[in-house]
Amino acid sequence: MDNKKKNGFVTVNHRVEADYPHALLVMRDLGKLHALSYAMKDHKPSTFKYLQGNLQETFFNSDFFKSVLEMIPVLADKVLKSYNPETETFKSAIENAAQTFRGLLDVERYGEYAVINHGDPEMRNYLFRYGDTTRPSEPTELCMVD
Repeated sequence: MDNKKKNGFVTVNHRVEADYPHALLVMRDLGKLHALSYAMKDHKPSTFKYLQGNLQETFFNSDFFKSVLEMIPVLADKVLKSYNPETETFKSAIENAAQTFRGLLDVERYGEYAVINHGDPEMRNYLFRYGDTTRPSEPTELCMVD
C-alpha cells in the first residue's frame, strides 16, 4: 500500500469527459490486465483456476446491478414519453440493452475468453502521473486503484 501521491500520481476530475491521452492509458492498462489473464491461463493454469474460484464478481451479482436493470425500463419509458409514443425502434433498443446487461451475468458463456477484470473502470479509480514537461496536460503513467 504505497502513497502514490508521493510518486507524483494525481486524480483527475471524473465529471469531465476523458480526453484521448487519458483514455489511451486506461485502455492500454486494461488490455494488460486482460492479457495477464490469458498468460496465467497458459503458464499458470492452477493459479488462474484458484483466482477464478475465489474472486467474487461484485457488480453484476450485487443489489446495485439489479437496481440498474430495474432503472433502465423506467428511464426508457420517460424518454419515450418525451418523444412520439409510436417509437418502437427506440423502445426495442432499450429492451435489447437491458437483455445485454442480463447476459453479462452469465460468466460461463465466455469460457476461454473470460478474464479477470477491474470491475469498476471509472476515472476516479485511476491515478495519473504527468512526466513530460513538453506536454504537461498529457499523462505518461497510470495506476489503477479500487
